[in-house]
Amino acid sequence: MYIYLNSVTRKCGAPLAYVIRKDLVGDVEWESLDQKVQQIHTASLEGFKFNNDSERVLTLLKELCLDTEAETWFRNIKCSRKAMQALQVHYDGPDESKKRMEEARAKITNTFYKHEGTFTFEKFVTNL
Repeated sequence: MYIYLNSVTRKCGAPLAYVIRKDLVGDVEWESLDQKVQQIHTASLEGFKFNNDSERVLTLLKELCLDTEAETWFRNIKCSRKAMQALQVHYDGPDESKKRMEEARAKITNTFYKHEGTFTFEKFVTNL
């Protein structure tokens, strides 16, 4: 989503990705950042233009998540920034991370290579 919104620009030239941007952490040297990144992080997150852009991004999010499990995580949220944060907390949160780690450990533990006839070495390596 972020990559797509990075390619869609507003009338002022800033990418729509500013609506769902993650806040920068720590001291940032603005001179070292790309011009597009500067535009994303300096755009205002309030006002009439932001509300219009937020509504546009929320519509895109709803279309992409229609009839999926993700739709339930931001059903009653009216701001696309908050909707994206809700999705990030759910899908990139600590519980989801633990779940992925456990699935990976189980897959590694239960993957055995016997011979080429039933399980090719390429599939074995891919599973690992």
